[in-house]
Amino acid sequence: MAIKEISRRILNERLLESLKQEIEILKSMNSPNIIRLLDVKKSPKHFYLITEYCNGGDLQKFLRTHKRFEEHIVQQIIWQVSQGLKEIANRRVLHRDLKLSNLLISYKGEESWIKIGDFGFAQVLANKGEAKTFCGTAPNMAPEILMGY
Repeated sequence: MAIKEISRRILNERLLESLKQEIEILKSMNSPNIIRLLDVKKSPKHFYLITEYCNGGDLQKFLRTHKRFEEHIVQQIIWQVSQGLKEIANRRVLHRDLKLSNLLISYKGEESWIKIGDFGFAQVLANKGEAKTFCGTAPNMAPEILMGY
């Protein structure tokens, strides 16, 4: 297990609603390629999101370490990410902060799994709605988003 600790002191009303939405989104997901939320605990000072532990770190660190890959490994990574994105899309959820450091690796014996994590900016898309909120990690955004198009 891994535990994400969130201080109640920093949570204004908007951030608290965002945290509640993150929890609901994670509870609704059912894919081996999305981090599983196991439990949520509360204390007077903190919220604790208990998730499965990904013992391989994140894909950004993995790519920096290994530099070159055989084609079948790249295919496996892309396939697994696409399966996670398919589950997210089927639930009408926008992740809004998809980046290499939010793609986690879990090794179980000889098998490895890529898992999409960190749904802190995620939003459920209303019927035929449009997401207009500017959020995410600036260095990973498309130029047209940063320029306001």
